[in-house]
Amino acid sequence: MTKQIAREVGLALGSMAVGEPTAKLAYKAAAKLAGARRQVKKSNNKKKMNKPSQVYNTRLNSAAQNKFYSTATPNGMVLSRSTSKYLKAFLDPFSFDVKNVGSPRPGAIPSFKCTGFVRGIGFIGNAGVGYVWFAPTLANNTTALGVTTAGYTHSITSPIASDGISTDPGGANSPQGVTMTNLPYTWTELTDATTKKVIEGRIVSSSLRVYYTGTQLNMSGQFYGYTDPDMMSVVGPNHVAAVAPTLGYSPAELGAKDACEISAVGKNDMRLVIVPPTENFLDYPNLNSSTLRKTYPFSSNTASGISTGAAGAPCCVIMVTGVPGQSFYYEAITHAEFVGPGVMQSLLSESYTDAIGYDACNTVLLRSSRRAANDPRCDFTRCVREELVKDRIRMT
Repeated sequence: MTKQIAREVGLALGSMAVGEPTAKLAYKAAAKLAGARRQVKKSNNKKKMNKPSQVYNTRLNSAAQNKFYSTATPNGMVLSRSTSKYLKAFLDPFSFDVKNVGSPRPGAIPSFKCTGFVRGIGFIGNAGVGYVWFAPTLANNTTALGVTTAGYTHSITSPIASDGISTDPGGANSPQGVTMTNLPYTWTELTDATTKKVIEGRIVSSSLRVYYTGTQLNMSGQFYGYTDPDMMSVVGPNHVAAVAPTLGYSPAELGAKDACEISAVGKNDMRLVIVPPTENFLDYPNLNSSTLRKTYPFSSNTASGISTGAAGAPCCVIMVTGVPGQSFYYEAITHAEFVGPGVMQSLLSESYTDAIGYDACNTVLLRSSRRAANDPRCDFTRCVREELVKDRIRMT
């Protein structure tokens, strides 16, 4: 009844304006348009109430758009945001953008993500050889680096003197010890077996770089950058400060290594990014793991230097040859994650798992590490980018 009254009133008003025949035609056209719109709306409502599989696919596509995990496309693989950040921690580990990065390794749980770093000056010793070695550690009070002083008299790599301390000043027979003090936990805290105090850590990425900072007139020599492919020690056996080192690596021995990068000393830097060969080095330690595994994940459970058992062996070294007494600047950085009841819970942040992207990244990194060592004209970063293009992998 209401619709009929509205129709008659509408026709009467229309007839007064444009005449009765034209008003009827206009009304019929408007009615058809309104009917078509109602049909489209009903059809859309039916599509929204589709099968459970279609609802699942809709959620899947939404997750892919949010880049929670890597996805395959006709043009290759697109890495998730978390995996892209993880890869960037190897491409540019010293960048501010990758601080507090986490590993997208499967089984990730909320963790305390942090970054430790150290900077300083070393010198080429009396024999025309200087170096800085790096033993990535999770503890803030044990030796992380060994750096030669101007008084160093040998041409081979040496551990910190076994009768020294983690910050040993070095001398003629051993390098100076350096700790990474801005990491959050001490060696004792990381090795405490008390149930309520257990803290487990893992390294996401570690890198070391060296610049020549001596005079332009005395600029000469070469950089030798070497990371042991099996994470074995790059220094000789322990010795006291009064005894000369033995069996360490010399420039000639490093140059004979397939994994050694060599470049001329100049305005460029020498950078090493540590890429472990297996995933055993990249995960949290078991509760019954040794103290070395809990504090020096990349040391292959091998002690070196001070107080056997309290310091791990270094797995990488950058050696500088040239004029004795000339200086070089070094930087080392470690991105790490910590979990466990001993970690203050308010420090935990969300972690993401991306199995496909994680495996793809590690494959690219391992290939790039070996390729950079075999091509003196191509550094690690460039090799990674070229491998990504070759495998059709894109970052987000």
